Amino acid sequence: MPASLGWRSWSAMEGLAKAYPDTTWVRDQRYVQDGQVISTTGVTASIPMSLALVEAIGGDAVAQATANYWSANPVTGTENLVIVGYDRRFLSDQFGRRTAEVFAGNGFSVVLTPDPTPTPSVSFAVKRQHAVGGIMITASHNPPMFNGFKLKSDYGGSAESATCQAVENLLDRHPVQSTAEFHCLSEGHRTYTAG
Repeated sequence: MPASLGWRSWSAMEGLAKAYPDTTWVRDQRYVQDGQVISTTGVTASIPMSLALVEAIGGDAVAQATANYWSANPVTGTENLVIVGYDRRFLSDQFGRRTAEVFAGNGFSVVLTPDPTPTPSVSFAVKRQHAVGGIMITASHNPPMFNGFKLKSDYGGSAESATCQAVENLLDRHPVQSTAEFHCLSEGHRTYTAG
């Protein structure tokens, strides 16, 4: 067991502290990194619960913070458009759909890929369609048990550290706004529009 673990549910913390006395428990952390070990306290759940866990751990909050950032920092020459793609990892399609719903709820037009897609396709679409940015749901080269939320800037490349930090600073500052309304285009991708 790692030397430090993050924990957000305090009702069980006392029992865990007794069971694992050599572990330092860090309060109010979504995750803790200790060397090469990153832990979210080893949260596991049944399949129906997994999507709720993804959202609770960061999906909706990160999408909302990114929408807030892009709304407050528009890029000249771009459309109010976000491209969302996902890979074949477990529930990536649901994570991608939920991300698209949050951006649509914040007034963005959103193109969601209809099938798993490689990350460079999202980068290409961002640049080609003059989108303000893109999101790729993937953990790239990491093992299949991981997943992630990659920010793509208007030029199609990975967002700069300053942008990522600014988004991180906006986490949990605004309630999540979302809509499930969308229509399909003939090219096969889904476009979400704000209600």
